[in-house]
Amino acid sequence: MKNLFTIILLLGCLYTAAAQKRVHQELHKSIHDDGVTLRIDIHGTSGDKAVSYNKSFDVKGWSKTDKDALVKRITDSLGVADAPKPPAPPTPPTPISSSTTGNHDDYHSSINDNGKTLHLSFSGSKQGKAFNYDRTWNVQGMSSQKKNALIKHITDSLGISEHVNPGTK
Repeated sequence: MKNLFTIILLLGCLYTAAAQKRVHQELHKSIHDDGVTLRIDIHGTSGDKAVSYNKSFDVKGWSKTDKDALVKRITDSLGVADAPKPPAPPTPPTPISSSTTGNHDDYHSSINDNGKTLHLSFSGSKQGKAFNYDRTWNVQGMSSQKKNALIKHITDSLGISEHVNPGTK
């Protein structure tokens, strides 16, 4: 009985995996809208099926929503629905830098937080001794308080916390 149950479960998993087979598409899509005429030209292959579609539509007075719905109906009926749009690129990090010179002490700090990683770079000399600290931390999901505490701990250990403002994004 256990063996029969195991075989049925295994076959179910194999069937599910086979059903999720990706369809390879090599398509050229050209959609032009001049406000009066909407031209849709789609040709290529989708899986093992050849696709050739070239039509024009009078869309004078149509809303963008109506035009998008028409394009979606056509691509769905051809089995060539658009792939999901890639996510927007992340905004570049804003470096926070400071430099202090005086009493033979020279510091340079750079703190870059892009939400996923926190890059800390501190270098210079303190009381005639050179130091250099450069490290990237994975901080995805970490609160600003924890990030600031991490920066404070590192700058305290370097003895330069009074010269660095952690203010991360």
